[in-house]
Amino acid sequence: MTRVYTINGKDRTVKPFEVRKSVREAYTGINLADAGVDHALIYKDPFTGAKVAIVVYEFSLFVPPDKQVYFSILGKLYGGNAVIYAEDRNGTLVTVPEPPPVMFYRSKVEVEAAIQRGELERPKTTINGELVWSWPDNKGDSLDV
Repeated sequence: MTRVYTINGKDRTVKPFEVRKSVREAYTGINLADAGVDHALIYKDPFTGAKVAIVVYEFSLFVPPDKQVYFSILGKLYGGNAVIYAEDRNGTLVTVPEPPPVMFYRSKVEVEAAIQRGELERPKTTINGELVWSWPDNKGDSLDV
């Protein structure tokens, strides 16, 4: 068994979860669909080469702020629920010894205050150096989230 950690944004909890083969096994307990997810690197251990990563709903930051719950890890904002997992330098799933610190926010106002204090980076998308989106703007009416 391999230990990963699930993050439940609504309950503001970080809990260990044992998987047999795949990080996907942890998705169902926190209502994370198998499709429509995004994986991102949280950090790489400089000594072992292990990578600690997160999987979240890919459009979580485009959900209207009054319908979303937020948390951050190492200055990066995330929305909804997530799974933290680790891989060795060969890409094999390994146990996460300890989850990185997770900060939960009760509202858009708390997130914005943390951004203003410099504790969080404002999520944004740029194309060729041009800003095309920044949180908390909705991505558009056509996005069904």
